[in-house]
Amino acid sequence: MKPSHNTTQDSEVKSMNYSKLKLIVVVVFASILLSACGTLPSSSWPGVSVTPKGDFVYVADAASVFKVDATNGSLAWRYPVKADASKQYYAAPELSDSLVIVGDYGNSPSLLSTETKKFSLIGLDSMTGAEKWTNTDAKGQWVASPLIVGNMVIAPSADGTLYALSPSDGKVVWKFSANAAFWAKPVSDGELVYVPSMDHFLYAVNLSSGTLAWKVDLGASGVYGLAVGDDGTIYLSTLGSEVLAIKSDGRSILWRFKTKGSVWAVPVLKDGVVYIGDANNKVYAITASNGQSKWEVDAPGPVLCAPAMTSNGLIFASETGQVFLMDFNGKLGWNKTINGKLYSSPVVAGQQVVVGVTGGDKNVLLVAYDFTGKDSWTFTVPQ
Repeated sequence: MKPSHNTTQDSEVKSMNYSKLKLIVVVVFASILLSACGTLPSSSWPGVSVTPKGDFVYVADAASVFKVDATNGSLAWRYPVKADASKQYYAAPELSDSLVIVGDYGNSPSLLSTETKKFSLIGLDSMTGAEKWTNTDAKGQWVASPLIVGNMVIAPSADGTLYALSPSDGKVVWKFSANAAFWAKPVSDGELVYVPSMDHFLYAVNLSSGTLAWKVDLGASGVYGLAVGDDGTIYLSTLGSEVLAIKSDGRSILWRFKTKGSVWAVPVLKDGVVYIGDANNKVYAITASNGQSKWEVDAPGPVLCAPAMTSNGLIFASETGQVFLMDFNGKLGWNKTINGKLYSSPVVAGQQVVVGVTGGDKNVLLVAYDFTGKDSWTFTVPQ
């Protein structure tokens, strides 16, 4: 794979000094830049998804994907039945009624080797966990989750290509190429697909054809994800420690909001307010229409992922193990501590919030609380 980052991008990434970035550098960045060792460790953090009904949670972590009953934390199935160390799963599974899609970011070959590594995107039967199809077109890791929209799977790869696949058999329908890796999950309004790249651009691609509709220079790499408001406005964070709002036609950046620390999370929108946390122990509420601060409060720890939304407020997870409720006015509610690192966005499953744990005590992978902060269940990695 050829290197696809410029010096400005490299300096942005190297300037970040917190743990989530270190993990990304270890897990992904070494395969995109020139690395003498040529292999990537298997460590990651779990990617967590939940069904629309909130009855099951899916979690991709290391060499396995698990389907977990959200009522009691029991295991429904594991893929593969025996963990395969040649494949590693990081991004949250993407779900439809019958399909679970997971991507492999397994070890890259040495750059001195003539081997071409193929990374699998796999479609699983949601009921049984059986493999339905595998696509190996990508030459880079699947760092971000794919998106199922209509009759298409839109999958962004670290090889700098956006793949559109058929959900029935995983075959490629079209491809779109950027000038650098894709690390962020796309979103779509049903006509266009929006996805930021490490080349500093946000791309809008026609869903039906894969042709470019427009692109806009963000001024920094967009690496995590984005949200689209009801009026089509696009909100995202970048490695420039900024939150941006972009007009839906891509012709203008409406506003930029500078944060105290680095921001990785997808912005969360509610009632005209954008909520996001940063690595400097801050949570922000930003007026969506003009980018002005509504409030800024201290968090119990670095917030490197998006919160889960409930009727009473937002449930955040901090890197240092705190799970806490913050109401929509910035008032801190209950606060629980998990023995582990929290990099994965919490998800709401019924009347519970479920949190993925990295390096959890006694192999704990998921912890669930009710909306008052009371312990519900834990899920540990089966031996």
